[in-house]
Amino acid sequence: MATLYYISTKNLLKLDNGKESTISCQAINQYTKNIKQIKDRRAWKTEGAGAMFMGTAQAEQDDFDAIYPTAIAFMDDNTYVYSARLQEGTAIQSKPIGSDTASEELILRKSDFQVFDLCYDSTNKRIIASASDTSYASPYGERHLCVLSLDSARTQFVTEGECQDKNPSVDPNNSTVIYYDSCGLAYTQDNVVFSPRQVNRLDLATGELETVLADDKFDYFAPIMDTQGNLYAIRRPYREHDSTDPVGTAKDLLTAPFKILKAIVGWLDFFTKRYSGESLKTSGANPARTKPKSEEELFIEGNLVKADKNLLKNQADGEKFAGFISKSWELINCLPTGEIQIIKKGVMAYCLADDDVVISNGKSIVKITNGQEELIAHAPKVAKLMWV
Repeated sequence: MATLYYISTKNLLKLDNGKESTISCQAINQYTKNIKQIKDRRAWKTEGAGAMFMGTAQAEQDDFDAIYPTAIAFMDDNTYVYSARLQEGTAIQSKPIGSDTASEELILRKSDFQVFDLCYDSTNKRIIASASDTSYASPYGERHLCVLSLDSARTQFVTEGECQDKNPSVDPNNSTVIYYDSCGLAYTQDNVVFSPRQVNRLDLATGELETVLADDKFDYFAPIMDTQGNLYAIRRPYREHDSTDPVGTAKDLLTAPFKILKAIVGWLDFFTKRYSGESLKTSGANPARTKPKSEEELFIEGNLVKADKNLLKNQADGEKFAGFISKSWELINCLPTGEIQIIKKGVMAYCLADDDVVISNGKSIVKITNGQEELIAHAPKVAKLMWV
């Protein structure tokens, strides 16, 4: 069996002969180590009795949530490349397939730059990434295609505008052609609205841009062309998903003073417990018992997914390997004749594996061979897949 690489819950993992293991990313490890060393050197200024006496004590928390792998891509039989978010910057490094502990090669290290997706063009030895030249990774911000040549290690944006250009992939039959999905962004006073997502074809040699999949009723994203000229993509119903809603905005305005007061009390309580060991809050009902369990929600490709609700419905519908994604999310195959085939419903992410397809439904990884499904692994929230 070949090896499957994937990103799940902000970790890079691989499945080899049925055994799952976490892969150590040297870019992340070194950056995290540097942060801890800097914090330790400055600890005397912000922690302990001395800092309290000088009035410089601060309740600092480590921001390791903003350090994680973001994308992976196959380079050749011996190497793959990955990108990692390092708080306000990005690292791209290549890694040997045969050894998880061998030294990695640095391709790019850049601050105020974020990479969300990438693919590799082996013919021209270049990386095509969905990126933004900002220090933050907002799901509502602009993202454009950026070309990184391995010979020069320079980045060049090739798309622009108020839009999100994502999920680039190289045409295996023509290395100058890139398929990607894109949607427009409309900024209002209170929110951001996304247009329907469409699949575009961009020829990097000529600059020719063509829309190949578009419908006002659907989003099309994550396109991959195979060697036979079949174009795969995920299709889902379009909704004007925006960052806020009128009812929610009014509610937020009314409750803002109470939220601010609660935040101040919480900060004072954290500060007091950190340096005195005692809490400002009196004992009362156990919040774990009194607070109702909220339904798990996943933010995937610009959509908020009701995970628990979808899982129960998929189980009720008799899905063999039920997942968190609604069956309205369909993996489709667009044949050269123009015919569209539905490969699988309830798909969050996928990759092509020779003549097979490997998909994630948010809960499990499943391989599909001639319509027959095989469970590969139980892995939550898998957003990126690579089969080698």
